[in-house]
Amino acid sequence: MISQSHRTNIIILASLLLAVSSSWFLAKHNVTKTRNKVNFTAHRIVSGYAAFTETLIAIGVKDHIVAANRAEAKKLQIPSIGSHMKPDIEAIIATHPDIILLSSRRPQLVETIRNKLANTDILIVAEYPHTVDDTLKFIKKLGQLTKSENRANLIVKHAKSLLESVDKVVASVPESERPIVFLEVRNAPSLLTCGKDSIAYDIIRRAGGIPVFTLPGSVINVDIEDLIVAKPDLYIQQHGVMNRNPLPPQEHQVIGSLPCVQKGRVLKIDEKLISRPGPRVAEAVLKIHKELYNGKQSN
Repeated sequence: MISQSHRTNIIILASLLLAVSSSWFLAKHNVTKTRNKVNFTAHRIVSGYAAFTETLIAIGVKDHIVAANRAEAKKLQIPSIGSHMKPDIEAIIATHPDIILLSSRRPQLVETIRNKLANTDILIVAEYPHTVDDTLKFIKKLGQLTKSENRANLIVKHAKSLLESVDKVVASVPESERPIVFLEVRNAPSLLTCGKDSIAYDIIRRAGGIPVFTLPGSVINVDIEDLIVAKPDLYIQQHGVMNRNPLPPQEHQVIGSLPCVQKGRVLKIDEKLISRPGPRVAEAVLKIHKELYNGKQSN
């Protein structure tokens, strides 16, 4: 028969052990019960989008990335969570993250992961910057979450200095006189270009160009006949996952007839540079701007 005093001592001891255990867990994983607290720092990060992985590396926290999408995970030699379109939730959980970065362009996927992890203390950040300015704001946000504000601020400061010279030139050119630009996101016959809701669209606009097509969406289907009628001043062809080994515009039977293509006004650009909201968005703006305005005014 356990006496009342012994029972009390056992309860107290159990409470102390639970408190110590909880404190150890919170300290080990550096999490807080209230994610709004300013003292939260992301030390174990799962990056579910390549542009976010590139940004994390740029601000100097590569070692805190514990899992990423397949291609980036292979490069970094860390666990893979599969594709950004359909990540493996169990693989995410297995890495014991304190923060998960996801693209908000797939709201159903984000909601599924939120529900799955509702009873955990993992912070889920779902965003997709659609503009150059929003991208720079997100870089600063990641800097704050990872306590890498100095590196993040330097990247943003450098980007703004590049953009400032471009903005001055663009502001001096009436919109009606700005060059018309076509971006080939995917090669014909299934020709795609950027929609108004894509970072590529804003990059072209920021560079001083006018995208040929202004429909909503991240990517839109293109009728080649409409492209021929539009007669763009510059043809940009991206190369990457969405457009592997595309046929050069000059060699296409129809696209090759565009005046800009015949004049050599074709710019080949890395998909990672123009179609992802990453730390090099200002470089993409400057690259296209120099092609449009011959680099004379922006030097």
